[in-house]
Amino acid sequence: MSGNLRVAFSSLKVHDWPQRDRTLWQNARTKGGFLDDAGLAADWRPATIVTAEYHYGTFLWWLRERGSLDANATPEARATPETIRAFIEAYSQGHATSSVAGVVQLVADMVRVTTPTADVQWIYEASRRLKRKATPVKPLSHRMCPTTDLATVAEALMERGSPLLEEDDLVKAALFFRDGLMILAETSLPLRRKNCAGLRLGHTLVRDEDRYRIALAPEAMKNGQPFEGWYPAWLTPRLDFYCEKVRPILLGSVEDQGWLWLGRRGEPLQGATISSRLREVFRQTLGVPLSLHAFRHSATTDIAIHAPAEVGIVKSVLGHASPLSARFYDLSSNMEASARYQKVMESMIREDTPTDLGVPALRERHHGDTIVIADMPNACATKEEIGLLRAFLQSEINAILNDDDGE
Repeated sequence: MSGNLRVAFSSLKVHDWPQRDRTLWQNARTKGGFLDDAGLAADWRPATIVTAEYHYGTFLWWLRERGSLDANATPEARATPETIRAFIEAYSQGHATSSVAGVVQLVADMVRVTTPTADVQWIYEASRRLKRKATPVKPLSHRMCPTTDLATVAEALMERGSPLLEEDDLVKAALFFRDGLMILAETSLPLRRKNCAGLRLGHTLVRDEDRYRIALAPEAMKNGQPFEGWYPAWLTPRLDFYCEKVRPILLGSVEDQGWLWLGRRGEPLQGATISSRLREVFRQTLGVPLSLHAFRHSATTDIAIHAPAEVGIVKSVLGHASPLSARFYDLSSNMEASARYQKVMESMIREDTPTDLGVPALRERHHGDTIVIADMPNACATKEEIGLLRAFLQSEINAILNDDDGE
């Protein structure tokens, strides 16, 4: 069968799972008490639970379709090497290798939390091997755009909306300005669409002296780590204007709950709505239907091209975990990373080459088998680790391309 032909897969809803699986899954999600331990999935985020249930349901559906779903078997007993190998072969028909790896990992997660004594390391290793061989299946050029082009579209939309605010069609003018500001804000600090939609004045978005600060709780982040960043000071006047003049037009008579991005009827925009709206804006202006997630792709590539010495900030800016970047860079928080990224971006918009960003170049001094990176007193590495650092750029880009859910 052709690798380009997608085989139709479905997923069993939880209420259609075997009773034993439902009971074990419920136990895994049970919160602990004074005398009882919590289940291994008790602290999973809602989005993780939904994804895990769907993909484990896919595995159970496949077992049922091939006539091998034993309702009395434990999850551990079902996940044999022969079964997992056959599932990978079947699911690989028409699905990207990275997608297959993700599903296999979630199957391992579900087996681990429902039967804690199970040995699932071999399933995780199968997932890791799939991830190592995965390559992006979508053309890179269709998923990103230079920061300068994004900023140009944003400025044009705001300039088009501003004078219309003095005329009759206030809502149309407000939507133009809002779309432009959303693009410029995401260009400055590329958030996942869920976090972008979750910006709330006085809560997750606070005006702090001459700029706006973003503070997201661990449960709001995909990596489970708190995130802090700020928009650059040059964006503050535009955000002020939006909050004081534009947003009230969209809000109308609706009760104000502080959500930053509003629709034409005052409703808070959901992440999917924002992404869909910007996709249409870019289709009309650039001829390419870029989604909200394209900002994250662009940020990675722009840093790689225009400031390769700053590659270590990528995961901090995007809210990923990165032991390797922490090994070579002493970043106190996402705040510093976002500020350094914005210097790169601002320099690009001015069409300057970023030569004085206040960051050290990766100059090396060799001492036997150890390499000291000049001007970075805390960065001392072996030759092997320097090789890892040089490979880090490509791994960052691949990680972003394979991390395409946008949530």
